[in-house]
Amino acid sequence: GPPFFQDDIQSSEARLNEVLSILPSERDWCLSYDGIIIVRDITDAIIRDIMEKPDLSTQRLIIRRFTLDDAEEMFDLASDPAVGRMAGWPPHVTIDDSIDFIEKGMDREDLYGLFSRTTRRMIGCIELFREPNILKKGPKDAEIGYWIGSRYWNQGYATEALGRLLEYAVATGVPKVWAQCLTNNPASARVLIKCGFKLDHRSLSENPMLGEVIVDFYSLSFRRRARRCT
Repeated sequence: GPPFFQDDIQSSEARLNEVLSILPSERDWCLSYDGIIIVRDITDAIIRDIMEKPDLSTQRLIIRRFTLDDAEEMFDLASDPAVGRMAGWPPHVTIDDSIDFIEKGMDREDLYGLFSRTTRRMIGCIELFREPNILKKGPKDAEIGYWIGSRYWNQGYATEALGRLLEYAVATGVPKVWAQCLTNNPASARVLIKCGFKLDHRSLSENPMLGEVIVDFYSLSFRRRARRCT
């Protein structure tokens, strides 16, 4: 299978050390006699993610589920109007908005935060949507969305994260991925094109924050994908 699933055969102790290295802060933990990891004071969603998800991290990024400990850093990035304007959602006004986003995201299967391996600081967010009511034409298609804090723009982080999530998507049986971006957001379009997406169609849409906007819809079929994002 794909290399990022090989961690499934690691020993319990090696896996535990890997888990502890990506947690947002030090935690009390112990390893039970039968090899089950017990981690106290973190959410059920994170425990489920640790035990069931492959390692999605990249050379520069830790890609993991959010915890409430991330709310302050999320608010620092998501309160920037420039980020919301390009992503099509209103900026976070108070830290409660960030807490609410994280709490509601606990049950979303593939919502991840992007964190610097060097600083452990949050850089952005990415999600693979599998719900049936999103933009897609095939029953197993998915949609991907992401945003990056403005201070981290133009450093290749979106391309790096998107490439990893696309590998994960195809490894879990997704035949085609859709994405959308505002027509006046050429930077996001360049990221999609670099990763192999093709423009499918353009549509006039009503956005609650921006009013009437033109949105470009892109798609990527893995049967036709012949190269990695670089």
